[in-house]
Formats: sequence, structure tokens, C-alpha cells
Amino acid sequence: MNADGYLVILDISTQNMFTSIQQLGLTGSLTAMIFDPQSNILYAGGKIEKNIGFISTIEITPERQMKVIQSIDMPEFPLSLGLAEGSLFSGAEGYQGGLYLILIFIINVCIIKLPIILLSGNHPVNPSPLLLPRAN
Repeated sequence: MNADGYLVILDISTQNMFTSIQQLGLTGSLTAMIFDPQSNILYAGGKIEKNIGFISTIEITPERQMKVIQSIDMPEFPLSLGLAEGSLFSGAEGYQGGLYLILIFIINVCIIKLPIILLSGNHPVNPSPLLLPRAN
């Protein structure tokens, strides 16, 4: 559950009674989340201010505890997140809008993210050799 800058795990096993198990403070208000059940990693994106955002990588343990592994600042806040093998995609809202690609490498339990790439309009921000071809 998202509660104004906090991510909360609730126990809903008792009907009509929700009990907080853990609360985790984040950089801003959440706007998008996606869970990878194979790695027990939650990717949570949100808005810090106006059009500035973040994406946090959160490990969820079998004991239902959350731990932020890493957070990155985004030039725009994510409206949606999607996962593909080795990649996290973020649909963005802001002055530029577009699609961000974040490559994910898992080495043991360490997650490293390469530079963020924006695919937007005719003027990509942060061009890099990793930029994907744009459809015409």
C-alpha cells in the first residue's frame, strides 16, 4: 500500500482488520510499482516534486520485511513500470515524456543499474551507445 511517501505491508488475514507489518519511507509519493516474484524485488517509482521522480529497488524478504537496495533519481516521474529480462522500463510524464530504459544486472545479490536512457520525440535526452533505435 502507498501512503504519501511510505510503502506499507499490511496483514489482511483478519476480515475487516488490517494490521501494519512494516512501513518504509521513500523519497516521494509513489506513482508506479512492479514486483518481480523470481527475485522478490519490488521496483517502486514516484514523484519527488513537480516533474522530478525516482525509482527504488526494494528487496522483500520471506519474513515480509522490506529493504531499499538502491534508489535512482529520474528527470521525470514514472507513470508506469514494466519488466523484461534484464530491463526495467519506465513510462514517464513531464516536459519531455517518453520511455526510459534501465538495464539491470544481478551479480550475486548486487543490483547495478546502467545510465538511464530516454526515448522521446526527435531529441533523446542523455544519448548513449545503448540508445535503442526509434520507430519512424
